[in-house]
Amino acid sequence: MSVCPGADNQLTAGVRDWNRAFKKIISQQGWTDEDLLKAIDELIFDQPNPALYEQEERDHAAVLLLVALHRGTDVTRLASLTGYSIEFIQQVADRMQLSGIWKGEAVGYDWDQGERSLAAFTLDTLVADGSFVRLNEKKNGHHVYRPLDTPENKRPCTQ
Repeated sequence: MSVCPGADNQLTAGVRDWNRAFKKIISQQGWTDEDLLKAIDELIFDQPNPALYEQEERDHAAVLLLVALHRGTDVTRLASLTGYSIEFIQQVADRMQLSGIWKGEAVGYDWDQGERSLAAFTLDTLVADGSFVRLNEKKNGHHVYRPLDTPENKRPCTQ
């Protein structure tokens, strides 16, 4: 039994609404820069990811991942589109390259996993903000992630 009646239904509805908006952004092609940024802004700031606590740097990292999906990973272009500092974007880019999620101008996201899309996006956002690293290994067909502050002998997270 829930402590707050209806809270579980609200969370489920929130996840469903977020997933719907997220899937539209990742699947629709031909966005203008303005429309893409507006849709991403609404998703990240008006409908926060229910799996992530709000945190400014993490929210900005999430925006970068979504913009990079449609516009590539060039740091200067991402800075021009988002207005974020080149230093911040370079830190995110370095983390994403190190984890093998960004490869040159291409992105290697695994966000088209149906019900696992939210988890995959959330884990990549945690890589982008420096909380996790994606390892160069898979378990049960899914990438393995490890918190950066966790000793190597602890069990890694998988999507």
